[in-house]
Amino acid sequence: MMNYLATIATASTLALSAGAASAVTVNLGVPGDVTSGIGTATGTFASGFLTGTITADAGPLGNPSITQDPTNGLGVSAGFLDPDDAIEDQGRSESLTIGFDQVAVLKSITAGFVDLFDEWDITVFGTGGDLDFSASAASTGPSPYTLDFGAGIEATGFVISAEGGTCLEQGIWFCRDFNENDVALKSFEVSPVPLPAAGWMLLAGLGGIAAMKRRKKADA
Repeated sequence: MMNYLATIATASTLALSAGAASAVTVNLGVPGDVTSGIGTATGTFASGFLTGTITADAGPLGNPSITQDPTNGLGVSAGFLDPDDAIEDQGRSESLTIGFDQVAVLKSITAGFVDLFDEWDITVFGTGGDLDFSASAASTGPSPYTLDFGAGIEATGFVISAEGGTCLEQGIWFCRDFNENDVALKSFEVSPVPLPAAGWMLLAGLGGIAAMKRRKKADA
């Protein structure tokens, strides 16, 4: 019986330790937390308690690869005719998908390579379903342009993209000054999923059993 209780207590303590791990910011610049994949279509990252995958997409006609700017983070190249290191839409729909190896609480996503005219889209793969967000530098504040999710979203990953752009000066027949929407994934913040209430109840129950055993010994 004692060995059984000791095993449960040890497992519960480990679970509590995992739940209490601190939030981490995954840095995708240089030096940073990318472990493989720059120049290819898929890569990996690792930071703190979380590891995962990085996948570049450039639509059906693209030849995607992950690019990395030391300061601004990760972008996508669509192939030979796309020298831009950012995620943008020059005849192709570029996007970057981040997949987590476990469910985590996504706290914020920070973008680079943007100016006040840029907009970008994010879909978070929440445990309760996908959640779509549109962001712009004008709405997320000054650089480094962070989209904050408040208390966070329990998720398995997210995808970021930036399509189209803004006409800064319209001519008679066409736009004279077109600002292409482009963005990079600079970093994101995650924390472990909190330990379920059942875990705390289990530890409380174990504490109660231990107290009862001590009382029996005292009464003997």
